[in-house]
Amino acid sequence: MTRRHVGLATIVAVAIGLVVPTACGPKPPPGCQFAGGGLGRLGADKGLVVGGAYREWAAASDPCYDAVAQHELASVTPETSTYMNTIAPSAGTYRFATADGVCAKARAWGARCQLWNVIWDPVDHPEWGIVPTWVRNLTPEQRHATMVQYVSDVVAHFAGKVETITVVNEAFDQTGALEPSVFDTTGNTDYIVDAFRAARLADPGAKLYYNDYSAEGMNAKSDAVFALAQRLRAETATVTVDGATRTMPLIDGVGLQSHLGTMPGYAPTPASVAQNIARLAAIGVDVRLTELDVRVPVVNGQVTQADRQKQADVYRDMVGVCVAAPTCEGVSFWGFTDKWSWITDYPGTFTGQGAALPIAADYGRKPAYDAIVDALNGSTRPPLG
Repeated sequence: MTRRHVGLATIVAVAIGLVVPTACGPKPPPGCQFAGGGLGRLGADKGLVVGGAYREWAAASDPCYDAVAQHELASVTPETSTYMNTIAPSAGTYRFATADGVCAKARAWGARCQLWNVIWDPVDHPEWGIVPTWVRNLTPEQRHATMVQYVSDVVAHFAGKVETITVVNEAFDQTGALEPSVFDTTGNTDYIVDAFRAARLADPGAKLYYNDYSAEGMNAKSDAVFALAQRLRAETATVTVDGATRTMPLIDGVGLQSHLGTMPGYAPTPASVAQNIARLAAIGVDVRLTELDVRVPVVNGQVTQADRQKQADVYRDMVGVCVAAPTCEGVSFWGFTDKWSWITDYPGTFTGQGAALPIAADYGRKPAYDAIVDALNGSTRPPLG
């Protein structure tokens, strides 16, 4: 569904009694020191879903975390509780309670829930152990069968609880070649097709996404993602929806992660991102900015005002591209406050960089937040100088 049809969808949802996410709960208490107006609400006014990654353990220890999340986010993505090693730590065992709790909380707020990362083997972070040892120890034939069954079972469990599903995550390297993956037992994209087919059959009503980083603009990696999307649009599955048989393509959208930086070459040009979104739209594929953050140099815990402004400019550019593209369905930040961020969790990943999110660690309002508001309001960048 592109944004052209959001109004009709909302009217229909209200008519049949569904909860329509309104994006923002009550304003956070004064102790949270945050004066934001609610990015989710502003996004909804543009037909966009604005959300963020959510950590259930942060909420348990930080009284401001839930208050600000509820006020700011129209969708929630469980950050780690849908990893394979969390859901299926051993063969024949499924543990959905944590992720279910996150999604239930989001629904109680009137927000959506996104299922992230069903199939992912992060080759650059084997220490995370996201693919359980019991899966790695299977034969190739067993791994393929296990993958298909796992996708089917997980997607079926979340059917009706989530709006979008990242079926496969980060399958390509920077050159556009397939990354080595324990799930790639076919030597080509056939394993990805099989995963998407299992997902489509398990929940025909969900929007199915492929997700990757450094593929936001036009480059070799986004070319590979585009070719995969073309194939997944051409491949179909026969499903039953409300008693009627339908033939559906295997993919609905591509997630552009958008882990960016302010240093030269660490963010694509808006024109390049717009061109990439346009070619995906031409084959019927929507997009979302799924993990947006913009890191800046941090020296002795401090960020210069110049770098804060550069960060704001990148946020304005990226959100502005989404606002301008009818097939960009939404923006999710990978977190929302610098207090809880994967970049600061793993300082060795981006040495000397951080402070990547639009809300400060003390929940203060950053220039990046104001830039996002400008973009959502359709404002243009003020003249330089």
